[in-house]
Amino acid sequence: MARLLRKISKHLSPLPSGWHLREELVLALLNNWEIVETWHNLQHSILPNTTDEIVRLFFIKNSWQLTNLGAIAMYSTCQSWALEHADNAAINGRVLINMGRITQSPWCNRGRHVYVWNEGTHFEMLMFDGSIKRFVDFHLK
Repeated sequence: MARLLRKISKHLSPLPSGWHLREELVLALLNNWEIVETWHNLQHSILPNTTDEIVRLFFIKNSWQLTNLGAIAMYSTCQSWALEHADNAAINGRVLINMGRITQSPWCNRGRHVYVWNEGTHFEMLMFDGSIKRFVDFHLK
């Protein structure tokens, strides 16, 4: 069953609009001083200076999949949704690679849970009961 994360502070907002690349998203987020302050606090004031360095720290190469650091940073600053399904605990590389191609917004997988930062992606995955495998298989057909 998919659900909105309960631990989200009420002040968190959806991702900004108007971006198509990871670099554009990071740049848009860096324009918000509250987000930058939160990221600095998470990193103990050791946040990289350039957008490209932040993208390398926050995202898996050539994918919208977040690293552990990226997931923590995004979770603490932007509204996200969690989808839970037993299939998500045992997914393979094919599913991960294709999820990175299909989903054009940040996401991460933690065991049975998939976290997404795009409401449209959240809605689409709801149609597959939160199963990342079934979501990817549908898009590959």
